[in-house]
Amino acid sequence: MSFQKRELRWGEFLKKVKPLIGKWIFRGQSFDEPLKSSFERALDSYRIPYSDAPGIEDRMIRDFKRKYEGMDFEIVSKDTFYCLSLMQHCGCPTRLLDWTYSPYVAAFFAVESMFLGKKGRGRNAFIFCLNHEWLNRCARSQIKDDNLFKMRFDDKTLTDESFIPLYMKERKKFILADNPY
Repeated sequence: MSFQKRELRWGEFLKKVKPLIGKWIFRGQSFDEPLKSSFERALDSYRIPYSDAPGIEDRMIRDFKRKYEGMDFEIVSKDTFYCLSLMQHCGCPTRLLDWTYSPYVAAFFAVESMFLGKKGRGRNAFIFCLNHEWLNRCARSQIKDDNLFKMRFDDKTLTDESFIPLYMKERKKFILADNPY
């Protein structure tokens, strides 16, 4: 389903998104820019080539794990995906891009970010909608190891055992709707 870029009233928005709840994920933002992670934006702003990204990311993760002193230190040291999500929560640039299963949460972030006063932004709120089942099917076609793919959706194997080979070793290009533990 595609939506035209136009102004919607709240009632119209609710009618459009209600059928999408459950199979779609949402992201709200206040500016019309390509979807990029904070890590990609940081690389762009410092004019660092994307080919240098894996080494930079590895060092950032290593340093964060080494210096982190929270009560969940054990989990951070053993689960890179959890570590990345915590790094993002702490304001570090990461490859992760936040999405939500709730169009209402996406709407909140879109509207809230309109009022943050970022230079050149704030005139429009945008909510991106993405069918996560379709997205994961596309990702699965890029991932040759079917067992590794299945491990990402089982809480018992949602660890570095499945994360590192899938996301860190071969650096294949794919997008997967994945949730940290």
